[in-house]
Amino acid sequence: MNLQLLFFKESGYCPITLIIDWLVNLLLRIRKVKVDIREVAGPWKKGYVLDRHVISSTPIGHSPNGYIKFDTKYTDTGRAINKLKYRNDATQVNPLVDSFIAHLAPLFPSVSLITIMPPSRVRATQPMTLLAQGIAEKWKKPYFNNILVKISQTGLMKDLKFKAEKLSALTPAIGFHDQISTEGCWDALILDDLFDSGASLEVATNMLSTYHKVNDIYVAAFTKTGK
Repeated sequence: MNLQLLFFKESGYCPITLIIDWLVNLLLRIRKVKVDIREVAGPWKKGYVLDRHVISSTPIGHSPNGYIKFDTKYTDTGRAINKLKYRNDATQVNPLVDSFIAHLAPLFPSVSLITIMPPSRVRATQPMTLLAQGIAEKWKKPYFNNILVKISQTGLMKDLKFKAEKLSALTPAIGFHDQISTEGCWDALILDDLFDSGASLEVATNMLSTYHKVNDIYVAAFTKTGK
């Protein structure tokens, strides 16, 4: 038994909040994220995602503002990403990092460094930065947060219907910095949270392939749209 709990039990004082905190921390340590790994094709050497983002999304009516409401059933990974991105739930970071290390890291044996897609919007704390830092620490790989950069703003990719439109909008908007200080040529992994059409990662891969310090390029995302 936790020593702090034992102390409170023997003293006759055991606040319910202490018990709840202890149980929550215990569950977070033992929780596992279920996965269904998918390979994704593109100009990269190899690419994988942990799972689909959603299992199903069914219209259930309209909101007072006239928007269609959906009953969305997420995969474990999709739910964790959704909570991290849109609810700032940092408790999702460790399970997602552990899932990546257990299931995807072994698929990239030659990778020497990690970078991420430039964020599509400004946030006080970027979810992909938290995930990449956690993965880099546990995988023992260097993480470069500023190799790929946005050099101009784009509209929301979800507002563009076709992949060709997304490629056209993104190609002039993404560049790279020579952030690697050592000489050499390294295999790189580009991390992203959600794989949709693959346009963003395709543009990033093509851009990074012009960097003389990068050899083979691999990509990984936590979830993907569709099947």
